[in-house]
Amino acid sequence: MLNCLERNKRGDLAYHLILSMHTNGIIGESITYNMVLSALSQSHNPNVLQCMLEIYNTMKYFSVRVTAYTCSLLIKACHRYNDAHTALRLTHDFQALNVALDQPSLQLLNELLRTNPGTF
Repeated sequence: MLNCLERNKRGDLAYHLILSMHTNGIIGESITYNMVLSALSQSHNPNVLQCMLEIYNTMKYFSVRVTAYTCSLLIKACHRYNDAHTALRLTHDFQALNVALDQPSLQLLNELLRTNPGTF
């Protein structure tokens, strides 16, 4: 079902599905959360980044493995919504979790930080 929601860019429904899973005591695996993040990342709603961060924090809370793909989705969303502060905070989280960013994510992060020099 999540695959269908992701392909049809229905991040809103994927988000509510994962919340329903949690309400019913079901904890997903990395791929489950990554599919929700991917579906959310395709939304044009500027508030989507907050939903993505909530999903990411839920992953950490339930000790679900954060992958390089998870990091990539979050950095892309930060870049899309020009949120350098969140991107930098996430980068510190990823380092603490010992998850390396891939090269495209590093490039997006560098571009974001260069275009927002006064943020820090």
